Amino acid sequence: MNERSSRSHTIFRITVESQLKSKNDDNSEETEENSSTVSSTSLSQKLYKTPSKNHDDDDDSSIESFPIMTSTLDLVDLAGSESVRHSGATKERAKEGGKINQSLLTLSRVIVGLGQSNAHINFRDSKLTRLLQPTLSGNARISIICCATSSHLFLEETRSTLLFASRAKLVKTNPQREEYLDDHTLHRKMLKRLKKELDIAKNALGGDNCFDNLVKLQSENKSLNDEVETLKGQFEASSSESNLEIHALREELESSKMYITTLKKEIEELINSKSDLQLNLSKSLSNQEISLNQVKDLMSENQTTQQKLKEVTNDNIDSKKHITTMKEEIERIKEESNELNERVCVIDEERKKLLREKND
Repeated sequence: MNERSSRSHTIFRITVESQLKSKNDDNSEETEENSSTVSSTSLSQKLYKTPSKNHDDDDDSSIESFPIMTSTLDLVDLAGSESVRHSGATKERAKEGGKINQSLLTLSRVIVGLGQSNAHINFRDSKLTRLLQPTLSGNARISIICCATSSHLFLEETRSTLLFASRAKLVKTNPQREEYLDDHTLHRKMLKRLKKELDIAKNALGGDNCFDNLVKLQSENKSLNDEVETLKGQFEASSSESNLEIHALREELESSKMYITTLKKEIEELINSKSDLQLNLSKSLSNQEISLNQVKDLMSENQTTQQKLKEVTNDNIDSKKHITTMKEEIERIKEESNELNERVCVIDEERKKLLREKND
């Protein structure tokens, strides 16, 4: 690293303004080989001298006006990015390198945005991009020379440089010629245009006899105004009659409107009554449907109850038959029990006899 020089970006801007000279300027000014002037500030005030007051109107009308063409040449030398671990810079040199890297990063972001045609590109993040905004905005021709090294120690810096170059190739430019007119030239053009309009007006009025033609036109205008006044009177007379007819028609229209409104009210009442009747009919129909459904339900329930009664009666008959059979069984059992009781008595008597006999 060269310790005796300060590393920074350098921008050398040349602004060129040129204009074609008219014949009157060649006669009044000194002859120059080249009409273009070079400066870093606006030179439009030096291109023309103030015209003298002795010039005639014919000289002013024959003056040719040419626009001022401007162009700007920017020669930019960007300081390369550096890594502190490679350069070993400290203190002020390290801060300077950080700012240089930051400005280069901002420039790279702007180049990426221009290549992608973003809607908004922030040129104000860095002084470098702010100064180069007219050049980078598209109205220019851009040529970029990127320097890289083949050393493997600075491989990352070389890669970032090549990436920056590939992104810069995507930027689309549309250079256009910038031209403008100074105030003096604009005034002369306006004066020339007004003189042409005045000549056209004079020719339309008859040239040198324009005053006589103007008097004739005024007299014709007066006669036309009189005719207009008479026509106005006739129009007012006819308009008064038409106003009476219009008034009568308006009254008829109002009466017809009132009749129409009454008819509308009656129609609305009929519509409302019809809607009420429809509602009542729908309610009655719904009630009838409900009653029919209830009758159907009652009939179905009656049928089920009749079936149940039949089943109960059948069960009752079966139960009666069963009871009779049970009664017969009971009677038979009673008879058998009586027989058994009689036998038991007989047996007891026989047992008693045997006991008696045994005792005897």
